[in-house]
Amino acid sequence: MAEAVLIEVSTRTRARKAAAAKRVNALLASWDLGRVSCLNVSKLYRIHGGLSPGRVETVARDLLSDPIVEDYSIDRAPLKKGTVFADVWYKAGVTDAVGESVLGAIGCLGISGAESASSGVRYEFSSGPASDASEKLPGFAKRELLNPLVQECRIRKP
Repeated sequence: MAEAVLIEVSTRTRARKAAAAKRVNALLASWDLGRVSCLNVSKLYRIHGGLSPGRVETVARDLLSDPIVEDYSIDRAPLKKGTVFADVWYKAGVTDAVGESVLGAIGCLGISGAESASSGVRYEFSSGPASDASEKLPGFAKRELLNPLVQECRIRKP
């Protein structure tokens, strides 16, 4: 399969960020994870195909994000020690209606080369630089953040 690019879309509004993170932090409170906290919850899109960086930028800016209330980033990785991403995706073979719509909309923009698109959710956690709680995050994610029958989680650390 062709190269994949990740586009993350998050709200600029501090209150909305706080509300989404607050729901996850309420779930975290019942787990023995120490000082782990959810910082942000974002929409995530994975697009496979031979799109140029300029075309990817166009898709992110003009299709996937609202420039008034949202920011986007392309292929953002956790950089700071103690930061952990939990990316939740539909499993292969499970219908992803949003991904299918994104793929169709890319074509409607006149952009060719996209072979597939999928949608997901990114949970960004801070566990403090000296914490080992990030080792317990996969269990938390599988139990609290996804439906294991149709979704899977990929943990990303610096």
